[in-house]
Amino acid sequence: MSRLSIRGLSSQEEAEINRLLDLEEVDLYIELAQQLGTLDNKTDPEDKGKSWLGERIETIKKLICSEGNYCDFINENPNIRSVEIVAALGDLLSSVYGGLPVFTLASLLTQQQLNKLCECADR
Repeated sequence: MSRLSIRGLSSQEEAEINRLLDLEEVDLYIELAQQLGTLDNKTDPEDKGKSWLGERIETIKKLICSEGNYCDFINENPNIRSVEIVAALGDLLSSVYGGLPVFTLASLLTQQQLNKLCECADR
C-alpha cells in the first residue's frame, strides 16, 4: 500500500508547483487538458480537463484518501506547506498515472479541497 510522505524538492520542482498553485482552477483544467494531449479544435479545453478528471475521480479518491491515508497525513503534518502536499500527491499519483502531468493534477485536486473529498472532518 502506498502512503503519502513528505520529501525534499528540487528548486525546479518547487518553482513549477508554485506556478501551478498560483493558477485559477479553470486554468488548471485547461493546462491539464493541454498536457494530456487530448485536444482538438472542436473541444473546449476546460471541459476536456473536467471530463478527464470526472471519469477518474473515484479511482483518484480511493488512491489518495484510502491508500494514501490523506487525512492522517494532513493531521500528522499540521504545518505542511501547499507545495509539499502537491509534491506528495504527485508522487502517489505517479504510481498510477506515471506518464501524466501529476503536479498539475495534484494542484487541481488541492484547490478542490481534498479534506472535503476525503471526508476528513468525519473522522
